[in-house]
Amino acid sequence: MDKIFTKKHRDCIAMIESGVDKFKDAMRLQDHSYQKDLIIKAVETLETGFPKAIVELNALIASAPFEYKFKYSLSSRYSLTKKAERILGLVYETFEAMVLDAKTLNECHRALNERVVAKKTLQNSIDVLTDCTKKVRGKTLDSHRTIMLQNLWIQLVNKMYLTINQFHEQMQREE
Repeated sequence: MDKIFTKKHRDCIAMIESGVDKFKDAMRLQDHSYQKDLIIKAVETLETGFPKAIVELNALIASAPFEYKFKYSLSSRYSLTKKAERILGLVYETFEAMVLDAKTLNECHRALNERVVAKKTLQNSIDVLTDCTKKVRGKTLDSHRTIMLQNLWIQLVNKMYLTINQFHEQMQREE
């Protein structure tokens, strides 16, 4: 099961990175017609990657352990904590990829002089990222958690909110 999650996770991140790379390559080109074509391909890749990342994020959140049963031994609790750390790391990595996707998609639309689309897409992305953070926060507030697992979830939520705020501030400065 872990190998399947890891492969799906890597595929999802790779798709977003591919879109980002296409945009960077396009911006290095001198031929404007070819540049525009490559930016459009980057947009298509990024628009495919973002929804896949949402599905990936939701699957990771659902699979992350968030409570201990009293019957677990100390070694079982340690294993669950390590599993939670690993999965929550993947959650944050996916979240960061989604932010990168949204930023790059915004830059693509700006490069194509589609300011209205850029702004609308950006706001939709921020809304989705905020909803994902709220979903993680809701899971954090669930009961029956040890302090260690609770702290892992709280740290994740804090990092997600901080990332969204930085993203939002950066985009406001660019407008």
